[in-house]
Amino acid sequence: ANDPDADRCAAAICDLNGSWRMLRGDEIGIIFGEWIARKKPTGTFGNSIVSSSALRKIAQHYGVDFQETLTGFKWLAKIEDLAFGVNGVKCFNIF
Repeated sequence: ANDPDADRCAAAICDLNGSWRMLRGDEIGIIFGEWIARKKPTGTFGNSIVSSSALRKIAQHYGVDFQETLTGFKWLAKIEDLAFGVNGVKCFNIF
């Protein structure tokens, strides 16, 4: 689901009980990060200090460079050759 100007989105999954649950931003970031890492990207993954440590672990598993930054897209944008970034629990960028 998107908001009207498409600068935010939401995703949900059906749990084992058949109920729908909205995914948190970190969860979506982990799913995207895993998918991108499997494609053998060039570039670096990054996330802010308030994000889950899971993206670092995914990057290590697939041999992708990783950097952690302060909170804010302005810090993620300073990572040279950024392939995928997660900022906080709600936001992510795919480059």
